[in-house]
Amino acid sequence: MTKQKEKQIDEVSNIRQLVTRLNAKAFEFCRDEVFDLFDYKFMEKNEFRPVDFCEQISVLALECGDVVKLGGCVKYYATLLEQRIEDYCKCSDGSRARKYKDKALSLLAKDQDDELDLDAISDATMIFLSLFKEYYSDGKIKKDSIEDADFTEHPQDIELLKTIYNGVKGNSGVKLKISRQSMTDERKKFFYVIGVVILAIGLQDRGLL
Repeated sequence: MTKQKEKQIDEVSNIRQLVTRLNAKAFEFCRDEVFDLFDYKFMEKNEFRPVDFCEQISVLALECGDVVKLGGCVKYYATLLEQRIEDYCKCSDGSRARKYKDKALSLLAKDQDDELDLDAISDATMIFLSLFKEYYSDGKIKKDSIEDADFTEHPQDIELLKTIYNGVKGNSGVKLKISRQSMTDERKKFFYVIGVVILAIGLQDRGLL
């Protein structure tokens, strides 16, 4: 068996572990949010199972092309999350918001060969969504930097992930062009779906689902 094939098998196992981390309510939360993205023609939403979710995440990873090479779904999501934090969380120097932003980036700053802690990824996602909620107000990016935020998850934060998937608007109300050439439609979809799973895990762990 080639090393590439071994990595692909390991990644299938990692995806399964990610999905099985969800309890029944958290899985339903994910299913209700992402089911329509998968364009099933002969399956109803209530028939969608964890094994189907794993298969769809595997397909998304293949469509991105370089997920396995860059360390798997969780590490790849962490790379995209770091980019989103830099792009969409402008914080004032010395502020509480800036300290939390730096904390999130430090949680993601792992060597490629290190194992990323899923709890750390969940915390970094929570910080990102909390900051983005403050920076993106009334349907567009604020002109002023963030000073502080309420650092916790809410089920409604799913709307923030949808905003990023559908396109963020600048302070003029016009959708921002994606400055990173690497952020293809496939990778935006991947970031949204894995982000939903990570958010659901965070909400579950804090008793909010």
